[in-house]
Amino acid sequence: MSAGRGATSGDAAYDKRTLEVGQVLPRYNAWHTGELAPHISGHVIEVGAGLGTIAATYVDRVASAVLLEPAPNLYEELDGALGGHPHVTTLCAYLDDLVGTVTDHGVRFDRPTFDTALLVNVLEHIEDDGATLRQLRTLLAPDGRLVLFVPAGPVLYGTLDRTVGHHRRYTRRSLAGVVTGAGYRITRLEPFDLLGALPWFVTGRILRRSHVAQGGAGAYDRVAVPVCRLADRLVGPPWGKNLICVAEPS
Repeated sequence: MSAGRGATSGDAAYDKRTLEVGQVLPRYNAWHTGELAPHISGHVIEVGAGLGTIAATYVDRVASAVLLEPAPNLYEELDGALGGHPHVTTLCAYLDDLVGTVTDHGVRFDRPTFDTALLVNVLEHIEDDGATLRQLRTLLAPDGRLVLFVPAGPVLYGTLDRTVGHHRRYTRRSLAGVVTGAGYRITRLEPFDLLGALPWFVTGRILRRSHVAQGGAGAYDRVAVPVCRLADRLVGPPWGKNLICVAEPS
């Protein structure tokens, strides 16, 4: 794949089941988007916006949002959900097809345009993750920020990751390396969801499931997520199934 490709797992229709499961996780979504929210402001570009679940949490409080989603079936729902907002532009495209251009919508990809570049559970799908981050750096204002939420812990990599097209799960060191190597200075890098690593390991490594059922996900959201959130608050986790990274162009 070339830089920016793989934000979903292919050029054609993307299996929506994983993203649809995300829609029945309101407590989990509120938890991680709450951690990201202070860093999302101004003119925002979200790469791999999917069905718009994350974007819906911030579009009403930012100056503008450009939502990229290359999979046509996901884009159709994304555009239907958020395309009508006056300050939101949805584009069915890969980032590397847009860099250096001005779109028909008047969005400029030929100069620093954005205050926030957001990738939530996307960077791990991109084969050349460093190239994508370098492209985004050319689009960020000098005081802009890169906001990443990625899966962590290579030991957790299993059937769930393979099914959805993950190239990797990151460590703090590997994520820091790719981010700083792409020309950023990290201002925040910390683990997220310590206890959530266990069910992911059991489901993907031991049971070797390829998908998470919506019913099970809903029950997990109601029962386990409040406990996981409390554990992170009390422990200040040294490790977790995800990493949050915020960085600025250096």
